Amino acid sequence: LPLLDEWKERVEFLGKHLPARLAQETAAFFERLTEEQPLILLCEYLHWLDKDSAEILLQIMELVVHVPIMLGFTSCPGQGDTYERVAGVAAARIGRHWYEELALKTLNEEYSVQIASSVSTRDLSAQQQKHIYQRSGGNPLFIVEITRTMLTAPRVPIPDTVHKII
Repeated sequence: LPLLDEWKERVEFLGKHLPARLAQETAAFFERLTEEQPLILLCEYLHWLDKDSAEILLQIMELVVHVPIMLGFTSCPGQGDTYERVAGVAAARIGRHWYEELALKTLNEEYSVQIASSVSTRDLSAQQQKHIYQRSGGNPLFIVEITRTMLTAPRVPIPDTVHKII
């Protein structure tokens, strides 16, 4: 639908200012929560964040210096620029003494097979085990999802990424 001329200016204003305002209000919300008790906020798959969600997260990150809040994130570095940008800004804005990065390695074939076997409702052949490990790259979530897909829809092609399989 075409936008009426009288609304164009308002929509442009909102497009420019709403994301920043939403980030400020979200941070204020979490800050108020910490007045009642300390808070732990966990965010998974940081590399999938869109730009506006990343801005909200960056606003919340600044709270760690002033209020009892602990943030935890999971991410797959190299899967997009959001992770690198947020990690860099976090270190710059709040300082390295408030920020710690822990890099976890992917699982080897033995552990990958153990996870796949624990998820599977039947024994997996050596060929299936090898296929799951090779396709997952040792990513635990991908191992689980590939195994489930192989068992419930064996003719469905396995997507290339965790994001696509979920």
